[in-house]
Amino acid sequence: MRLKPSLLALAGTAVLALTTLGTGTAAQAAATSPGISPWAPSRTLAPGAPASCPSGSLCVAAWDANADAWKVFDLDACNRYYLSYWNGTGWYVDNQTGSVTSTFYGQTGNTVKSFKPDYPTLHGADWDPVWSIRNC
Repeated sequence: MRLKPSLLALAGTAVLALTTLGTGTAAQAAATSPGISPWAPSRTLAPGAPASCPSGSLCVAAWDANADAWKVFDLDACNRYYLSYWNGTGWYVDNQTGSVTSTFYGQTGNTVKSFKPDYPTLHGADWDPVWSIRNC
C-alpha cells in the first residue's frame, strides 16, 4: 500500500515546521526515503551520473531527498511492487529479456502505463499517479 500523508500528519508537519523555523531541521525530519514492497535491491546514484541497469531488470528511480541522490531499485524478480514515498518525477530503464510487458498501476489498480523492454532508452516518469509496478 502506498503511503500518502493524512491531514493529521500534514498538520503535525506544519507544527514541527513552525517550531523549528530557521533551524533547517523541519525539512530533514519530514523527508522520507522512497521505498518498495516486496523488497528489491536498491542503490543510490548521484545526480548527473549515467544510469545503468543490469540485464534482466526493470530499473526504476525516485529522488531521495535524504541522500540528495536518486534511489534506484532493480526489479529483477517477477512481482507486483508497491511504492511508498515516491513523489514527483524520476526515471526508468527496462533491460528485461524476452517479450515481457511491464505495467505501472494507479491507486485504484487502473493502468497508468504499459511498456516492453527497450534498453538502453532512459524514460522520464511522473511517479505521483503510480502506486504499484508489475515488471512481468
